[in-house]
Amino acid sequence: MKLDSIILALLALLFLLPVTSFSQSDEKYNVLFIGIDDLNNYVTLLNNYPGIKTPNLDRLAKRSVTFTKAYCPAPVCNPSRIAVLTGKSPANTGLYQLLDAFQSSREAVNSTLLPELFKNNDYTTMWSGKIFHTGGDHARTRPDKERLEAMWDDMRGCDGGYGPMPTVDNLTDTAKKPGWFNYQVWQGPDTDFPDVINCNYSIERLERNYQSPFFMALGLYRPHNPWTVPERFFGLYPEDEIVLPKVDENDLDDLSELGKEWAHHPVQLNLLKDSGKWKDFVRAYLAAISFMDFNIGRVLDALEKSDHYENTIVVLWSDNGFHMGEKHHLAKQALWEQTSQVLLMLSVPGMTENGGMRNQPVNLLDIYPTLVELCGLEKPKQTLDGESLVSMTQDPQFKREEPSITYYKHGSISVRTTDYRYIRYYDGTEELYDEVNDPLELKNLAYEEPYQEVIDAISRWIPSKVAPTVTKIGAGK
Repeated sequence: MKLDSIILALLALLFLLPVTSFSQSDEKYNVLFIGIDDLNNYVTLLNNYPGIKTPNLDRLAKRSVTFTKAYCPAPVCNPSRIAVLTGKSPANTGLYQLLDAFQSSREAVNSTLLPELFKNNDYTTMWSGKIFHTGGDHARTRPDKERLEAMWDDMRGCDGGYGPMPTVDNLTDTAKKPGWFNYQVWQGPDTDFPDVINCNYSIERLERNYQSPFFMALGLYRPHNPWTVPERFFGLYPEDEIVLPKVDENDLDDLSELGKEWAHHPVQLNLLKDSGKWKDFVRAYLAAISFMDFNIGRVLDALEKSDHYENTIVVLWSDNGFHMGEKHHLAKQALWEQTSQVLLMLSVPGMTENGGMRNQPVNLLDIYPTLVELCGLEKPKQTLDGESLVSMTQDPQFKREEPSITYYKHGSISVRTTDYRYIRYYDGTEELYDEVNDPLELKNLAYEEPYQEVIDAISRWIPSKVAPTVTKIGAGK
């Protein structure tokens, strides 16, 4: 047979071969991007609550780097998620609070959103669950419909909702609370939960093969309230084994009036204690965390069984922390450690197989530039405010100079260094905590003379110019 004929025969054979999944030999990684709603540091990995059961996060940790001092850009869902998706700090977008509107921020609207960047780099993009904030007028949480549909190839299960909603009110009328501050042992099927349905979509997607790399976003609602959770997860936490957070009755004495106001909003701990329901609410939150972990495990099972396992980055993050009574607070919406600290895990094939922890302060803003570097993406048009975590991931000895900054109402700011947390409220009052010797943040050092030098050193990291709050649109959860 002539050489030309052999070449033609081989080419014909190649065209007959089936399309296979994107593999590790290709240049681009796949990305499984998992966001979790209102998860604080009550996970085994962060060792902040005795008896917590998160076995699937532990399993992921064995092949991930866990950032033990990761913090959110803002301590509420909407601005934190917009910061992750734009790579822009609230100080530049003007988005600090729940009702601050994405479409009113020129900086946010003009940014290339993370899924858009993957789409522009020839990735297949898929989304289920809470990635953008859900609830109320979508103009305050995301781009318009046309732009949104252009950045996703598959939006089945996008959003999904916080249900199922409790059918009874488990808190007496004497304790004022938001409408969703409630719990219930759920007797119905798991498929009553949007998280289960959205995980099913992700599992189905992982069973497929693709001609291009994929960016698959999955957002889980639990442990966001209401804490309706299947009965078996309450069973993991017998009532007589629940450990309540440590609370100093005089903890708020050295705070400003504004700090005290934030501590008591939106639920007053004393009223919850008087109702006899504090332990029940803590138990329900723990059950919601383990339910979340169960769903994470289902998706990890699917990934490990798939053809994509050896070439898929997993980045897992929580949008903000949550207090269950620490500092007399029962919510997010504050600038202390318990509200600001989040879970951040990064699994990269060929880089993180041995697991490990990194103990320097980092921020969720760092996710965007990290994925740009790992996936070899063209840089977005906006300047990213975070810093890639690749060097820190590769080298346990890597030293990072910058602290992590969290913003809230009217440009209030919290700076977390390795040793200290400094808070400056919008009214000019301050707090300073020694996180090494006082991890519960019981003693405010801000007005003690020896610590003024510490405040001066930390203050140099605070931006000289902070964007004003943008226009609020509508109302909602």
